[in-house]
Amino acid sequence: MHHEHQEQAKLQIAIGNAITSLRFVISLNFEDLFEELSYVEKILRQDPSEFYIKQDFESRSYYRQKIMEISKKYNIAETYVAKTALECCEGEKLSLKQKHIGYYLVDEGIDELLSRLNVNKKVKRHTLFTYLMPIFSLTILISSLYLKFAYNISPIGLENIYMILVLISVLPPALNISINLVNRFILNNTKPSFLPKLDFSEGIPSDCKTIVIVPTLIPNTKRVKELIKNLEITYVSNNSDNIYFVLLGDLKDSDKEIEDNDKDIIDTAVKLINELNEKYQDNKFYFLCRKRVYNESQQRYMGYERKRGAICEFNRLIRGYKDTTFNVIVGDIEKLLDAKYVITLDADTKLPISTAAKLIGTIAHPLNRAIIDHDLKVVVEGYGLIQPRIGIDIESSTKSKFTRIYASEGGIDTYSGAISDVYMDLFKEGIFTGKGIYDVDAFLQTLDTAIPDNTLLSHDLIEGSYLRVGLATDIELIDGFPQKYNSYIQRMHRWIRGDWQTIIWLNRFIKNAYGEKVLNPINSVSKWKIFDNLRRSLLPINYSILVILSLYLFNLKSIYLIMLLLIDIFLPVVFNSIDYFKLKYYKVRNRRLNNNIIYGFKNIFYQSILTVIFLPHLAHISLDAITKTIYRVYVSHKNLLEWVTAADVEKNTKNDLRSYVKLMVPSASVLSILALLSILLNQYNYIYALPLVIIWMSSPLWAYKLSQPEIKTLYQPSDEDIKLIRNIAIKTWKFYEDIFNEENNYLPVDNIQEVPTLKIAHRTSPTNIGFLILSMCCAVDLGYITLKKICRHVK
Repeated sequence: MHHEHQEQAKLQIAIGNAITSLRFVISLNFEDLFEELSYVEKILRQDPSEFYIKQDFESRSYYRQKIMEISKKYNIAETYVAKTALECCEGEKLSLKQKHIGYYLVDEGIDELLSRLNVNKKVKRHTLFTYLMPIFSLTILISSLYLKFAYNISPIGLENIYMILVLISVLPPALNISINLVNRFILNNTKPSFLPKLDFSEGIPSDCKTIVIVPTLIPNTKRVKELIKNLEITYVSNNSDNIYFVLLGDLKDSDKEIEDNDKDIIDTAVKLINELNEKYQDNKFYFLCRKRVYNESQQRYMGYERKRGAICEFNRLIRGYKDTTFNVIVGDIEKLLDAKYVITLDADTKLPISTAAKLIGTIAHPLNRAIIDHDLKVVVEGYGLIQPRIGIDIESSTKSKFTRIYASEGGIDTYSGAISDVYMDLFKEGIFTGKGIYDVDAFLQTLDTAIPDNTLLSHDLIEGSYLRVGLATDIELIDGFPQKYNSYIQRMHRWIRGDWQTIIWLNRFIKNAYGEKVLNPINSVSKWKIFDNLRRSLLPINYSILVILSLYLFNLKSIYLIMLLLIDIFLPVVFNSIDYFKLKYYKVRNRRLNNNIIYGFKNIFYQSILTVIFLPHLAHISLDAITKTIYRVYVSHKNLLEWVTAADVEKNTKNDLRSYVKLMVPSASVLSILALLSILLNQYNYIYALPLVIIWMSSPLWAYKLSQPEIKTLYQPSDEDIKLIRNIAIKTWKFYEDIFNEENNYLPVDNIQEVPTLKIAHRTSPTNIGFLILSMCCAVDLGYITLKKICRHVK
């Protein structure tokens, strides 16, 4: 018995020592320890620009990783690579960017570094031609196969007509398949781009003063309260020195310059902003509202040029211009006159904790600072605008089955770093989607007079083409998502109209804000982005044409054309299936999630199925948006700024079966009738036509069912369950009440050991303190303690 006790004591001591050692190891800061011991790090810290030591750890690690790659690839010592890069920075006539050691490790200066290392190679840089060549080659190959097929089965004398019709049908899906295949290859064989950042976690310096703006419509007092509440949340999540928060409001369109409820809306906003400034005592909240001006094109009174005008006028306002239409300004505008950057958000966009500091640190980095060609008035080096990755709000993504399918998992991905984007990885340029941070002076110098009035609804892509966008995929903003199919499709209609308004920028010459004809300054990559947007908006129309033409021209052999359409639609499913086995996702196929989200293979498969089901309506929406825009751009020049906010669309669209039938049946009927008529040409066409007709005519029912809000049934505990839960709850509270005393400095202990002897670990942690506060809140709710007493305890 004595020997057994000795063995237990030895084991307890050994395990205790092991746990203590683990706690000590966890407490060590390995990042600091590594950098103190790294000789390469000591060399890099001698950076003449002194920006290296101001970077965050991830950026410093990125530089060291690049040195390691060069060292391994060319068999050169890492220290020698670092010293040579340092030597490259020495020179009197070098720019600030060229004096930074990172310029020679991760930027354009790498060729000079390799030359000094006696490496007779230059870093390969991709051009638009190298990207498009395989795409067009694959497209020609696929189209040629179908042209040969059309020639072989066409009636004698009609070969050319059949080949032309087939080419019209197969070219768009063939191009789309080719683009997806090439993009897939690039993403699998190219490392994700990474934008280095300065570390502003301890505060924003005065020379990087930043304003967070939310440009939006304010239709009523209720919406004002929602917007200002969200602005406060943004402030709490990202408050730091030299960051200010502005609600940039426009009153809704009207037939009159002043509406009866305008005063109530403005008074409410002014009152709430003043209350926030009083509450936080730092006067960082602002409210700016513009007066309505008459728009000849829209035949309405509205905010000048909508969101684009609001941002442009705000930029001018904070640079001292007096020619803006702001007639309500709450807050001291003098504090904003030297602001360097602006973070622009949509009304439903969330700025997660400390994200503002990361965005500012990215755009302020010397390698990312905008360099402007003053003749062309575009940014040619660095970035005038940083676009973060956009995630979907977790609440939005679970509102209905529709959002669960289309919004995927939702929420913040706290573990992912930089991810791949074809444009950013190949051409070092991203695509602006309307939410990000921009350099105020770069914006004014490039865009202030670049765009004519009443021209653009969706201005994001064009602004990004002038300012040059850097995509920071390791920084994430959270956006909302429509709950219903009909609100989603209205948003798509607006986006397509906006995309087709940018068609003007495909021309060699364009008009500026003064109506002068000037050389189009945007580069070929930006023009390809515009073309690609237009191409994708045409796909539902192309798919519909392909199905109908194949039934009329090829009868039973139309399966070959329909197969091309299905390959195009279901290609993402194929990619996901390959990844499932290649990346061994099957090992985690049973992972449990705290939500009923649809993700992975199932998510992509459902989206592909719904594309087929909703095809007639998608084609109708695309055709309507495109024809309206082309008519307005080239003929009427009216209603080019037609717009409804996402919040208004969500609230005003009905979600009943009748509204979906009214919305979708006409377009489904047209394609269904055309499909059925093909049976008159060949009775065997029913094999393909009837299933499609059934699927398409059922689309309103599918849209209705998927758009219904998810109703969660709450668990109703029995009296016996309540008694058991309350018994556990009172015991838990008594435990915390007993240890919450002067002996423990009114802090919860880490643990209490009962066997073999009673021992109390008189230490605590943030988790323990959090549980104590949570138990106090629950005790108040359950009536075990008064709120007055708990306040006294917390003090």
